[in-house]
Order: sequence, then C-alpha cells, then structure tokens
Amino acid sequence: RGLAPINDVDATSWMVEATYLVYPWLLPIVRYEHMDFDKDFASDVDNWVFSVTALQNANLRWAAEYLFHPDDEEGRDTFKVNLQWAF
Repeated sequence: RGLAPINDVDATSWMVEATYLVYPWLLPIVRYEHMDFDKDFASDVDNWVFSVTALQNANLRWAAEYLFHPDDEEGRDTFKVNLQWAF
C-alpha cells in the first residue's frame, strides 16, 4: 500500500544570489531560493542559504554553509562544512 505515483507535476523554481569578494581568497554568499508547485499536494518552498568560502591555497578550499527554512517549524535547518582538495 504505497503512495500513488504522481504523473503530472508542474513546478516553477527560481533563485537570487549575491557574492561579495572580501579578499581574493574569502567569498561570502547569500542566496534566496523559491519553488512554486501548481498542484496542492505540496506546499511552496522558501530557503535562505548563507555561505562562506575560503581558498587556502591553489588546491585547498574550505566552505561552510547554513541552509535556513523560514517556514519550517520542525527544525530542519542544516549546517555543513566542506573541504575540497585537488592534486
């Protein structure tokens, strides 16, 4: 007794992002995301993303990101830290 498949879902999604160059190696980012569903099976989604990226050297990059759901009362906001290393 699973959920019935949803065959026809129409959605519109858009985002706005601002990046500021504090130093050549430090970039804070703010992004607003919105998704509209045409059907009533899901509510619209709004997200705010706050992020900072630090370029430590030519092959090492750190990033911290906080994803905030303003309409979420269940506390599903997330925070993550990412390290990328290339060789």
